[in-house]
Amino acid sequence: MRILLAEDDLRIGQALQGAFEVHGDAIDWVTDGKQADIALQDNTYDVALLDINLPFKDGISLISHARTQAYSKDLSIIIITANDNVQERVQALDLGADDYLVKPFDLSELLARIRAVKRRQLGYQSNILYNDVIKLDLDSRQVHYKDKWIYLSNREYSVLYALMSSAGKVLSRHALEEKIYAWDSDVESNVIEFIIHSLRKKLSSDVIKNIRGLGWFVDKAS
Repeated sequence: MRILLAEDDLRIGQALQGAFEVHGDAIDWVTDGKQADIALQDNTYDVALLDINLPFKDGISLISHARTQAYSKDLSIIIITANDNVQERVQALDLGADDYLVKPFDLSELLARIRAVKRRQLGYQSNILYNDVIKLDLDSRQVHYKDKWIYLSNREYSVLYALMSSAGKVLSRHALEEKIYAWDSDVESNVIEFIIHSLRKKLSSDVIKNIRGLGWFVDKAS
């Protein structure tokens, strides 16, 4: 999962960036609203975590602008702020924020809220993404295939999540790189092919299908 963090508190930003990297997610961290606006326009994110009181452009303005843009169609927005103001919270939600979390918060709660907003966006009622062949558990990050649960590495999970959340759609190598790597990552040219190969060894080529020259996909549920 690729995440944009807009947070001007350096201590909080460093802590969240480190925690998400350990968790295996790609995170781009900016410290003001103008940088966040540019990042949202230039990159594809699953989730944006926006502080409200940002320099140059506040979180409310970011939400208002983002929800008028085509790039926000699949973007989940969670406000994170130290200001527990009901009127401000209502305004953010009415403008298009998917959730609102008051600092300080526990990382486990933030992760649960991210899973919840993505689950609702994708139309699932539980933390399981599934088709007719596999089930991907967003909580344990395991995949169920042929009557057993299989452990995945962070990168394997990220690629499979990207494919499952776009089931039926062919994703190119470049599209997958954008979904699982932050902008400062040093990405080797064949790393996606290596991860796909590893996933196919654990599952099969019937689960992750390839259209030569275009990319990979998994089937939608029937």
